[in-house]
Amino acid sequence: MDDSQIERIADELDAAVTKDDAKLLIDYSGAPDEREGNCEVIANRKGYLRAGIELLRVGVFPLEPERMFVPIDLDYLTCVGGLRVGRLTRQEDVEAELPPKPKNSTGAKFAAGGCFAVFIFLAVCTVVGFFHVLSWFFGK
Repeated sequence: MDDSQIERIADELDAAVTKDDAKLLIDYSGAPDEREGNCEVIANRKGYLRAGIELLRVGVFPLEPERMFVPIDLDYLTCVGGLRVGRLTRQEDVEAELPPKPKNSTGAKFAAGGCFAVFIFLAVCTVVGFFHVLSWFFGK
């Protein structure tokens, strides 16, 4: 299927599904510093249909060289209180735009092991001290 056919279908769907009462909410439940939080998309029937129509338009929008941003407005679709879609970017190598995932360094592993060793040492000292105090009260 070529772009002109998809564009024609998107125009037909656009005429059939009005923008009135179409609502879509994107809720992010992760902490602000998490890279891999969970996102939930909540919408009414028209909201999902309109989102599909708009995404079809993004897929066939003619881009100039060196331009990745598609000028499509989704403000009518999004609800107050959810994440807003700032812009839609189209590029073939999607993963190239993601920042690299942080790797656990050897130093971080040693630091975690050191913390665990200190915790065990303190636990042993607490148990020994507890029995020592009991020996004061009850004698040998």
